[in-house]
Amino acid sequence: MGTEYQYQFDDLFRKIEQLEAVVRSQQTIEVQQERIKQLESALAAAKKNSSNSSKPPSSDIVKPKPGGTDSKDNADNQDGVSRQKQRGGQKGHEGHFRPEFAEEQIDEVIEHTLSHCPSCGTKLELDFCRIMELGQAGRV
Repeated sequence: MGTEYQYQFDDLFRKIEQLEAVVRSQQTIEVQQERIKQLESALAAAKKNSSNSSKPPSSDIVKPKPGGTDSKDNADNQDGVSRQKQRGGQKGHEGHFRPEFAEEQIDEVIEHTLSHCPSCGTKLELDFCRIMELGQAGRV
């Protein structure tokens, strides 16, 4: 009879150890679930920037990528596949430019020449190195 009780005690001790392990696992799971909630809320706050919330642009930690996934320029084509519009004028779009001044409206011509390269600072001595650009400036 003594061995039978010993067997029952051993079986009870094993079950108690298993229950303690289950309780420890449950406590670990609860701690991890709380940590997951904290990380998810931190991630949601980090994903907010000036383009998808009411935050001012100065509060953006990292500048958003041009044409990123949150961009308003994204559109779905007929196949449902996302495409991104390029910045600036689109292909086939006719440009709009300010009309040039008539000759009678021009009262002064100013010639601008460069003595040094604007990129590297090298002195420009030859006549053919001169950069010429035609532009008009007017007074409003």
